[in-house]
Amino acid sequence: MRDWMRSHGWDDTFLDLDPERGLKAGERWQDALKRAANRCELVIFLVSPAWAKSKWCLAEFLLAKSLNKRIFAAVVEPTSFEMMPIEMTAEWQIVDLISGDRDNRFVVTLPPGNLIYSLLSSGPRLSMFWLSRL
Repeated sequence: MRDWMRSHGWDDTFLDLDPERGLKAGERWQDALKRAANRCELVIFLVSPAWAKSKWCLAEFLLAKSLNKRIFAAVVEPTSFEMMPIEMTAEWQIVDLISGDRDNRFVVTLPPGNLIYSLLSSGPRLSMFWLSRL
């Protein structure tokens, strides 16, 4: 996903596992996530049962929500609606990427009308993705 987004002009992305721009050994990871959250426009959460059970994933979601970030939640592994945080399900539309076609295309419109087209396919191993426009 990160590579596809970069190839379409979204160069300022944060992915915690990225060897170049992600978290480094010995880094204060909570501070790094807060810096990424402060500068981003959109946060993509890839929801799985492990994501739904994680208190840290919930904290990252609540941080993004408190910063009034646009939130895109995509279910990437079978996860019951009841497992997801009520703070997410009560307010945000969630996209199910596992039923039907395994490749899904969607369009996200960011203010003031800039478009990003994104393609997600089966098998992602990510739990979140931060996106910002330069």
